[in-house]
Amino acid sequence: HEEERPIREENKRLRIEEQKLRRQKEEEVRRQKVKERDERLRQRDLERLKRRQEDERIREENLRKKKEGSLIEMQANSTLGDLVKALNSIGVTPTDLIAILQALRMSGSLQAELQII
Repeated sequence: HEEERPIREENKRLRIEEQKLRRQKEEEVRRQKVKERDERLRQRDLERLKRRQEDERIREENLRKKKEGSLIEMQANSTLGDLVKALNSIGVTPTDLIAILQALRMSGSLQAELQII
């Protein structure tokens, strides 16, 4: 049995080494998962920031257009739908749109019946 002792000790050393390697691998996998999660969170935050910046850019552009005033040239054969689209494109509010259409109707420039609901 004395001869088996070095073999047992070697086997024990190998098991300990194997456990150590397994723990190292598990730790490596855990670190990689954390790294991937952190990267996903950074990407998500970056996308949110880009969306906020784009929203802010659009708001500023719309505000600039409203402050500058806008001129829309309409063809004589334009439809009411064309007019509404054009006014919406320059940021006219629904309340202002109604007021514009009512003013056009009262001046005789719009031959239509307006029904505000």
